[in-house]
Amino acid sequence: MMNACVLRGIRNLEYSKVAMPLISKGEALVQIKACGICSSDLDRFYQGAYHYPLILGHEIAGEIIEVAENLDKTLIGKRVVVFPLLPCKKCQNCQNEHYAQCENYNYFGSRRDGGFAEFLSVPLWNLKIFEDRFDFLSASLCEVAAVAKHTLSKIQGENICIVGSGVIGILIGIWAKLANLQVFFLIRNAKKANLLESLGFEVIFAINKKFDSCIECVGSEESLQSCIDLTKTKGKIVLVGNPKDAIKLSQKIYWKILREELQIEGIWNSNYPKDWDFVLKNLDKIPTKQLITHTFKLTECQKAFNVLSSSFHIKGTFINE
Repeated sequence: MMNACVLRGIRNLEYSKVAMPLISKGEALVQIKACGICSSDLDRFYQGAYHYPLILGHEIAGEIIEVAENLDKTLIGKRVVVFPLLPCKKCQNCQNEHYAQCENYNYFGSRRDGGFAEFLSVPLWNLKIFEDRFDFLSASLCEVAAVAKHTLSKIQGENICIVGSGVIGILIGIWAKLANLQVFFLIRNAKKANLLESLGFEVIFAINKKFDSCIECVGSEESLQSCIDLTKTKGKIVLVGNPKDAIKLSQKIYWKILREELQIEGIWNSNYPKDWDFVLKNLDKIPTKQLITHTFKLTECQKAFNVLSSSFHIKGTFINE
């Protein structure tokens, strides 16, 4: 048996004993050391999941402690992160290595049990080894950092504005600065302004200039309209934020897209393994202590969700010591 945070219904998260995962052919047993709490985990807690009971969590870092008989035993003891999407590898998108667009995928922490637990059995294909000099807390940011790196590949021009200052937005900014782009954030929150400025970003509070590319990281009607207003003629808007509700655009705003020939492109997940390899080589560029503002033990699962739902934070993470 092992300990886990089990979602048994809406707002019903329970720390309890569950069966240890079994190792199938080609899989490794990972002892989870850190697992980030995503906004999508909060949505499943408050609004509902695919099924119950369910162990949430997909931003996973840990250590291999056992492998299937057909795998190399020298893998035991390696530090790893987990690519949470399990592609079918049979559909046309998988054949083209567009795994995030798999037509029949599974997913740790949403469609099947994930990382808010002590152990997880993972196919070797989904594991990336990282260097011992990096800690598990930093490595648990790999999944969101890979999404941010994938977003960067869609940007055009030399100056960008990021609308939304959550962890993915900030990581997009970090990778953009590493690529020598000029980065601005449009924000409303003074606390976020202080943090962003401490990280070396320029902050604007009103739409007073135009940018080559704008990145929408909120998923709201207001932030999308801000991006449309901020983007230069023939510029590009990259959509990253998951919408909480229907997004409607006025005729005037829609006309603006047409007349200025704006490009709009969506982002879903990351390009595995390319983006993950980049992140793991650049983990030391991520200011972990400033981004992971809250850590919790698994025993504090109910408290964790209450705190993250009601207080200022960038990223909350479960740690198993």
